[in-house]
Order: sequence, then C-alpha cells, then structure tokens
Amino acid sequence: MDMYMGDPAQLVYGIFDTGSDIVWIQCTRQTGQKKFPYYKYSKSDTYKNVQCDDKQKCNTDNTYILGCKSLPNNCEFKATYGDATSAFGVMATDIITFKPEWEIFHDFIFGCSLKNSNSMMGVIGASNSGYSLPKQLYPNDPKFSYCISDNLSKTSVVKFGPAANLSGGTLDMIKNLHTGFYYLDVLAVKVNGQDIDVRPVVFEMSNDGSKGFVTDSGTTFSGLTSVAFDALKRKIEQFLGPSKKYMIFEICYPTSRFGPWPWQHARPTIGLEVTNFTLEFEEIRVWQLIPNSNMECLQMMRVMSGLSILGFEQLLNVNVGHDPNHNLMYLEKTTCETT
Repeated sequence: MDMYMGDPAQLVYGIFDTGSDIVWIQCTRQTGQKKFPYYKYSKSDTYKNVQCDDKQKCNTDNTYILGCKSLPNNCEFKATYGDATSAFGVMATDIITFKPEWEIFHDFIFGCSLKNSNSMMGVIGASNSGYSLPKQLYPNDPKFSYCISDNLSKTSVVKFGPAANLSGGTLDMIKNLHTGFYYLDVLAVKVNGQDIDVRPVVFEMSNDGSKGFVTDSGTTFSGLTSVAFDALKRKIEQFLGPSKKYMIFEICYPTSRFGPWPWQHARPTIGLEVTNFTLEFEEIRVWQLIPNSNMECLQMMRVMSGLSILGFEQLLNVNVGHDPNHNLMYLEKTTCETT
C-alpha cells in the first residue's frame, strides 16, 4: 500500500496488515536497500517526535510501544513478527495524504523506524486498535475494505470509511478487549464438505485473545493450530493417501496423483464453516504446483501458537470488508481493481 506523508509530501510504502496494531514507516536507509525509498523525516516541516509525557500518543498499554528507554525524551516502539523479524524506532506524528482525492489527515501517529531486520519498507497496521490506520482516519466508524489481486505485481486498492465496499456474504466477528485482532466465529474446517475431526473449542476465542481464529492480511498462507492441522492432514489422506513433506509444506503429492476420475484423484476442496456462511476456497488458492518440481502442496501451514489464521493467499480476488462497529466481515469473490 502507498500513501503520502509529510509536507512537502513524500511517497511511502507499507504492507497492509490487519494483524498489526500500528503503522510504521522506514525512516533510514537499511543495509542492502540502495534502490528502495525511505521516509526522509527531516525534510518534512510537519514532522514531530512524540514526547514521553504524551500519554495519549505514547500509551505503553499497547504492546508495540515501549515508552522512553534508550532514546532521551523520545517515545520508542518495537514491532516483532512471527518470522522473528522486527522494527525499532520512535513514535512520531505527521500529515498523511491519500490520492486521487488528495484527502489530508493531520497529526497522524506512526512509528518512524530507525532499524528493521527485514526488507519491508513499512507496515500499515489495520487492526481494531486505536493506533491502526482505520481507527485514526475514522475513529467513530473505522470500516474499510481491501481486495488483493492475484497479479501481485499490480497495486491493489484499499478503501476507508464511507468509501469502504461492504458487500457479499457476512461473517460474524468477535471483539476481544485485550487485542486488536479480528476474530472469526469458525465452527468447522471442511475437506470435500466433511468436517475435520477436531472439537470446535479449538477455534474458540479465549478471554485473553491468545486462542481463536483470526484474519490477518499480513500473513501469506492460512494456518491451523497443531491439533487442527493434524486433523486436516488425516482427513485429506483419507481421500488421497499418505502425503509427503516438501520444502516448507507438510501436505504434498506428486502431480501424477491428480487428474480426472476414475483413474486419478481430484484435489480435495477446503472450506471454513462460520455462522450462516461457508467459505470454500478456490482450488488454485489451496493447491499449488511448487516451481521446478513435480510436487503439488497444500498452501496451509501448521501454527505452533493457539491462533489459527486466515491469510491473504486464500483471499486473493476476494473483496474483504471490515465493519468493526457491527462486528461483521464481508466477503465477495470478484476481479480486484488495481492501479
């Protein structure tokens, strides 16, 4: 996702992430990133560091915000991700601007990253937290929608507030007071229409938010907790026989395994059952031929934490709408608009 920041405006980039609570932008050039842009905060007339005594903007109740530690009178942040990468810097405010209407938002709170251990130029946090982009743009009605094209070389479109596209089937979301994640009320995971053999409690949200089923646009592949993943594997093997592990994927088969009946096997369908809605993933979103191999693998991962995740790979070419005020998520298969 791109937007403009500062005065004069500079183009900045970040990964749109519904699983992150804050927005952070790379503010220094990182080693090996000679050709990638970064935010030159010293050239913005409206940039300000957040001070330690500003408890609204330097609220250490947010797990990303450290307060004042090593940098004198500067509110620090650190964002750490599931792949062990991280970003560290200071909290700041500035103007942000969105095209094509050139709508301007003042006093936007973000993390100015001075050091990050990954190649990302930034993360646009879009969780249900007060520091996220939707919550800052439209605090009274932070709805938004996004639609990620399967042509990842193109820029996909995100819409906020009144412009959000809330259409299609609706899924109930569950709000948690301790985290900003968007929790889904998942009743079952299905293979060829049959429930995997796992108790529904495995997907239920815990009071502290450490367990449940969340949607996260910053995670590539959907993942299931270990007990649910094992049940998924057993159910798939009922249809296809023993699977093999290949590279990072645990459920793989030679391409020769698939083909028309009755001589070969069809690829099993995978779906999620939620209240009043069943989301069945497109075949191409769950079964992929691994490049330079003869193996096809299930594009879902084992998650070692208590959180199962609906990632963006399974939602390519799906318009996803979030309406936090009404705890609803909208899904509609489409051809995503790009710019």
